[in-house]
Amino acid sequence: MERGVPRRGPRPGPRHRARGARPPRGRRALSRGRSPPRRPDPLRGLRARSHRRRRGRRRGGRRVSAPHVVILASAGTGKTYQLSGRFIDLLLAGAAQERILATTFTRKAAGEILERVLERLIEAVDSPAERAALAEGRAFGGTFDGEQAQRLLERLAGRLQRFEVRTIDSFFVTLCQVFGTDLDLAPTWALADEYALSALREEALSRVLAEADEQDFADLLRELSAKGAAARRVRATLAEVIKGGRALFLESPAQAWWRVEPPGEPEGLAEALAALEGADLPRTQAGGVMRSWAGARERLVAHAREGSWLEAVKGGFLQKYLAGEECFDKKPIPATLVPVLDVLREAAAHALLTRLDERNRRSRELLERYERVLRALKRERGAYAFDDLPRALAPIETGASGPIEERDLDLSLRLDARIDHLLLDEFQDTAPVQWRVLGPMAEELAADGTGGRSLFCVGDVKQSIYGWRAAEPRLLEALGDALHIEPTRLALNYRSSPVVLGALGRVFGSLGENAALAADGPGPLMLAAERFTATFEEPRAARTLPGAVELREAGGGRARGLEGEPTLGDRPRRGARGGHGGCPARGHHCRPRPQPQADPRLDRCPAAQGAARQRRGRQPARGLGGGAARALAPAPRRPPFRSSGGLPPDELSLRGSPG
Repeated sequence: MERGVPRRGPRPGPRHRARGARPPRGRRALSRGRSPPRRPDPLRGLRARSHRRRRGRRRGGRRVSAPHVVILASAGTGKTYQLSGRFIDLLLAGAAQERILATTFTRKAAGEILERVLERLIEAVDSPAERAALAEGRAFGGTFDGEQAQRLLERLAGRLQRFEVRTIDSFFVTLCQVFGTDLDLAPTWALADEYALSALREEALSRVLAEADEQDFADLLRELSAKGAAARRVRATLAEVIKGGRALFLESPAQAWWRVEPPGEPEGLAEALAALEGADLPRTQAGGVMRSWAGARERLVAHAREGSWLEAVKGGFLQKYLAGEECFDKKPIPATLVPVLDVLREAAAHALLTRLDERNRRSRELLERYERVLRALKRERGAYAFDDLPRALAPIETGASGPIEERDLDLSLRLDARIDHLLLDEFQDTAPVQWRVLGPMAEELAADGTGGRSLFCVGDVKQSIYGWRAAEPRLLEALGDALHIEPTRLALNYRSSPVVLGALGRVFGSLGENAALAADGPGPLMLAAERFTATFEEPRAARTLPGAVELREAGGGRARGLEGEPTLGDRPRRGARGGHGGCPARGHHCRPRPQPQADPRLDRCPAAQGAARQRRGRQPARGLGGGAARALAPAPRRPPFRSSGGLPPDELSLRGSPG
């Protein structure tokens, strides 16, 4: 009998057992001199791990006690600790676990949240210190005793199937399953793998080509081939436009494609070209016109009369003038050319922006046609991608009504539970289309002032890794202002030593002044580094842990410690052939193994020696050499992962297939 569970009914015995009935299994075992079988404890492993972690487990730095919370915290500062504490706080306050939704981005992260909640509850049963730590950060209650923690743990463990900690993709899958007919999805559908989706895209493109009018395609290709790509195949040209523009098409309203407003065509272009041909250009000491200026004028006039304005503005003194420079080939641009160049600038702007506007219109027509065919194909085959689901649920523009709101559909009725508390983990990896689904829910919860509903969000803009899925970390930076919640910042790091954190601050605190990034001038990398530095806060260590740091310079620099002194691995670097810079198994300097004779092929680290000998067939690889040889050999073919939809496990829900 488990502790804390009352026994129901009288104890079974001879008076309460029918005649001839067999005694319970436990009694038969005792009668034969054996111990009764024990019930398996599903929390046994968690109990063992929790007791091993109990000492020194006070985390999180600043305690969070507001009903609506946005936490900005770096790695190691206790984000998962705060989230698990909020979940336990809500459960202790009486919130039904099916009304608490926690979303993250991988099944592993969802499993860690569930494990951390169970571990902390196990600790709270017997540890007054853990109960005090939980009570200190509570927003919906105060202190509690071990019996309350025990009852909560039993209730939670008995209803794990209602524990709503899931990946954001699995939540969207569930919404599309319950609202499938309202969203005009296929009656029966599944998540397709990349091979099936690629085949659908190819078939959609083939149908677009088959259905198009010949004259329309001729006009389209003429506009899309403005970069001299007329010799390319038609299919390759259209595929390139679709690949590069489909994401923009899906994420932007129609009016965004008509924003280009070309200026009017200037008057006097012919006169300006005639004046340019007769203009007096800079001359050499011998009295002749400089060849660079004469050649630039000849090319400019020829391109302008042909209408090749993209080539006309490339190079020459017109490009220098447009860039705001006053000289060309070390000679100042004559003042008499300025009015002529102004007319050429207006003519180039009119021609190029008119072509850009036409290309935008033609591209959108192609993408609209393609997307209509592809959507019909997916509905016909019942095959969708993960990215299709939030787009089916979300409105095109932020603030507009989505399909669920437009049809006044009851979300809580379809989900068999009302979402009263939303916990968003790793919010920096949220894409705009995903936020357009979650945003209305978050705004509704954040507007509640009764305490019965709440919003909890945690993330770190520096840890955004889902850019390949259109993640936008700036959503996290602007979330506090959008929802009128003052962000909480966690600065104490419990994971790393002061030495490691100090090196981190020295490297990234001045990233915007890095000479390697500034070498190419202002650009995306430099702007990103400056923006990163503006919001960077050097973390502080919460505990004194052992650690060591070795900083290295790429491109032949010597290894140096944190204060600049040579480290133990700082040895002279060798040449490209035979130096230890080519070691395939180690990332640091290795002292070459002494050889009885000078052999330049063996003047390497032990790993490279073993790999070289194995390639020559002199001996089988062993030790470091074997590891290097295995690293250099082609990887064995692995069978493809098979799951629901053929996608990797991190894209599936914690609760199973697929929702």
